[in-house]
Amino acid sequence: MEPLTAKRNKLTSAIKKLKSEGYTAGQTGVAWGWYSLSPKWSNLWPSDSAPGEYDDEDVVKFLIFMTDGDFNTNYYFGGPPCNYRTRYGIQFDSGKYYSGQCVDYDHKSYSNKKNYTDRWQEEPEKENSTNVSSTRAKKICAEAKKTGASLYSIYFGSNDNSAGAKVMQACATDVNTTYYFAKDANNLIAAFQAISSKIKGVYLSK
Repeated sequence: MEPLTAKRNKLTSAIKKLKSEGYTAGQTGVAWGWYSLSPKWSNLWPSDSAPGEYDDEDVVKFLIFMTDGDFNTNYYFGGPPCNYRTRYGIQFDSGKYYSGQCVDYDHKSYSNKKNYTDRWQEEPEKENSTNVSSTRAKKICAEAKKTGASLYSIYFGSNDNSAGAKVMQACATDVNTTYYFAKDANNLIAAFQAISSKIKGVYLSK
């Protein structure tokens, strides 16, 4: 993850290296976005990237995030051995199971090994706005709002009533003014431009 920086070239370089793969664990992105702004986590970052204190009148905090899918993967430490979870499946809801592999944090399969209860596990889950990953994301957003930070969110997709859209709506500071629904690339560009203009307006007013 790229720490806070004012160097545009570092950000664009990091973005170009991103790859699209796997499931959607948006709560992880929301969490790390907040860790980069909260002074509680200052020790994680280089000194010149450390987030400012909440009572610093010269600092305004903005958290901006986007998803193009529903959150459908959560992580937990330990739990039943992977071979057990793979053999018997993960129950999503009544009569529906996921029988895939149990995967650890670095995406290597341990489905044929035993007692991997001392590592981070990845668990796919049914897509909805109240599953574990969505609930965690909304909880982080709620805590971030309490500090006075402004949260902007964008849902990029075709259904403004989808699970992912509902999470983005819940996370926005104000669903009417800081949440954006983008159906296509033009809408997405317009959303980011609107957010940029609002942030510039805040800084100019200060």
